[in-house]
Amino acid sequence: MTRFGLPPPPSGILERSNLEAMEAFLAALAAAGASPKTVKAYRAAISDFLSFIGDKRLREVT
Repeated sequence: MTRFGLPPPPSGILERSNLEAMEAFLAALAAAGASPKTVKAYRAAISDFLSFIGDKRLREVT
C-alpha cells in the first residue's frame, strides 16, 4: 500500500464495525489517489472477505 502513500490506520479502527473500517480504508485509498476502478476492486474484495468472516470483528481475525 505504500504505492499510494496511505497514512497509518486511525486509532481505534479495530473498535469500529467492519463496514465502518472498510469505508474508512476506501476513503483513505481514494484520497491517496487510487483510481475509482481500484477503489471499486478493493470494495468488492473486502466485501467478499467480510462475508467470509461473518460476524467476527477484525480484531478476532488471525
